[in-house]
Amino acid sequence: MGRVRCAVIGVGHFGRHSVRLLSDFPGLELAAVVSRSAETLAELPSLPVSVQRTTNVGAVFSDPAIDAVIIATPTPTHAAFAAAALQASKHVLVEKPMTANLREAEELAEAVRVSGRVFMVGHQYLFNDHIVALKSAIRAGELGRVRAVFAEHLYHGPIRAGVGCFWETAVHEVAMLDFLFGLDGVRDVTAQRLDLTGSGFDDFTVATVLFANDPQATIVTSWCAPEKSRRFIVIGEAGSASFAEELMIFTEPPGALRDRYGPAPAECVRQPVKAAREPLANQIEHFLTCIRTGAEPLTGIEHGLRVIRLLDRVERAR
Repeated sequence: MGRVRCAVIGVGHFGRHSVRLLSDFPGLELAAVVSRSAETLAELPSLPVSVQRTTNVGAVFSDPAIDAVIIATPTPTHAAFAAAALQASKHVLVEKPMTANLREAEELAEAVRVSGRVFMVGHQYLFNDHIVALKSAIRAGELGRVRAVFAEHLYHGPIRAGVGCFWETAVHEVAMLDFLFGLDGVRDVTAQRLDLTGSGFDDFTVATVLFANDPQATIVTSWCAPEKSRRFIVIGEAGSASFAEELMIFTEPPGALRDRYGPAPAECVRQPVKAAREPLANQIEHFLTCIRTGAEPLTGIEHGLRVIRLLDRVERAR
């Protein structure tokens, strides 16, 4: 197989990063960039003359010379664009959230199965070297039996249209729960949601996810917070782990804290990843590998469905 010719649909934050990274892979060629705004296309940094800039997404789908697409458009457009690309026999990498609701996800899953193409969701934290190291530490028993997870994902706008803050932002944390523990083991979900802006969608949500065989996970998310704050904490019977920008492993059991106040002793702290590669680069490389080998992606349609189903349960929870 020669070079995989790929189009990027949508050139907002993630789309621009995809455009930047595609040239780093010898087996990939950026063939086209699509935006609904001609002005946005004109403002893009210099691209090779061979790269088509267009506002016509249909032209990309109908071009037989384009093998794959990366969809980085607003969430409400994901399902339609992904289905059209699959129908046109393109391999698809769609940014998170995979779809705006469960019905779209189930319809898209059928389109994936019929197409026979590679389909992948952009849950890039599963390609983060720190999260991969966290999974290894849990599997190796460094934390002992994991009893609790606490995650928060707070930031100060922007508020997205057509979805709530939990669906749009906590999708990363939910994907991480599936990666680390498997969402098939969830037995109950509760949630409290607030609509602070009158949009009809949640702007602040606290959700609790109970697994049949541990752990209990609590996720707090809002896009109306005064500042950005993001962390993912795992607590086990033999130790704990904290991930914000970097992963820290604390090999100190909770019982050791009964008579002590302050930071963990240095000998109980381990930083497993010294130099992490950009997660988006790992994700694109995985997409290319799956196209070349026919392997099922780590974040394929079945994983995507598990994540969307959990998001849907949170939306319906009381």
